[in-house]
Amino acid sequence: MRPARAFYFLYYASLAALMPYLAIYFASRGLSGLEIGMLTSILPLVTMLGAPFWTEIADATGRHRTVLVSVIAVVLAAAFGLSLATHIVPLALLTALLAFHLAPAMPLLDHAVLEALGDRTHAYGRQRVWGAIGWAVAAPAAGWVTSTYGLPWAFYLFLAIMPWVAVVAMRVPFAASVGRRRIGGGLSLVLRDSRWIPFLLTGFAGGLGLAVVSYFLPLHLRDLGASYTLIGVAMAIPAISEIPFMVLGGLLLASVGSRRMLIVAVAMMALRLLLSGVITEPVPLALVQVLHGPSFGVLWIAGVAYARELAPQGSRAVAQGLFLAVTGGLGGFAGSLLGGVTYDALGGAGTFLVAAAFTALAAVLLAAWRPVPPVVAPDTADVPIG
Repeated sequence: MRPARAFYFLYYASLAALMPYLAIYFASRGLSGLEIGMLTSILPLVTMLGAPFWTEIADATGRHRTVLVSVIAVVLAAAFGLSLATHIVPLALLTALLAFHLAPAMPLLDHAVLEALGDRTHAYGRQRVWGAIGWAVAAPAAGWVTSTYGLPWAFYLFLAIMPWVAVVAMRVPFAASVGRRRIGGGLSLVLRDSRWIPFLLTGFAGGLGLAVVSYFLPLHLRDLGASYTLIGVAMAIPAISEIPFMVLGGLLLASVGSRRMLIVAVAMMALRLLLSGVITEPVPLALVQVLHGPSFGVLWIAGVAYARELAPQGSRAVAQGLFLAVTGGLGGFAGSLLGGVTYDALGGAGTFLVAAAFTALAAVLLAAWRPVPPVVAPDTADVPIG
């Protein structure tokens, strides 16, 4: 599993170098809060399309590694172009290209890891924790570099790390394909199970909250007078807070259960957003991001395990893609758009408070929801074509 751990580490290190500074980069191009919200909303919106699209192709053809390496190559090209763009139209097009090909990377790797673990899915967090470590190491370093040498270095760092992700991807072991099938068949099989409805609504709420924090916390900290170095530290704290929950994820799943973990995670996200809205000093605001671990960290551990549990054999990569599509895609899009609209009108504090109210309501509704037991249907996903 060393290639998978290396992939997690390098992939999240590359994201830590660039993603926290995208909104600030767009602002440096003279864009308004609404325009920044529109651009940042492209990332999750296109993720919603790209994750299930590419994972469905990978499952249907059995060429998971080929798909993974190919999309990373396009990501590099898109990021290079984005670093040179200055106007909103090319910025939007290149952001969409980046997001569409970045989207399947994590679902494909998570699928490979879960298949390799077999019945030991409780050990997933011990692999995924290397992503948190990669982010925790890279985020403060990227903050210092961008503070010292300027915002373009966020792109330079990303472009320096991501090629190594492609190299490691070539060594990630993928399980042998169980047989080809028509493209689109796996997604339809997954969605027959009614338990996906409350599950995906939980992911949507968590993704909305995470998007508001991820895209607008750096702007809010900047407005409060924080340096890029402090912003980098603030972006590292969430990754550090994930580590114990990733390591102990298996124990939490066994003792609490995935459904309860998902509801608690959304409630903790609401608390994180509430505190982010009422705290007005940069350092305490950065420190409260430690709640990322019991919020989104727990949501991801439980969500990945639950998606695999619900997925039919032969459609497990697309199940991971669907979870990401709704959590990081649809939820992220809603959070980005909400943040863009409210940031201009209410400022950073108001933005976080509005998002806190929504996620708190979602947690209450999801706790009261009792999903209908699924109707078992014949599994035709793995019937070979021709």
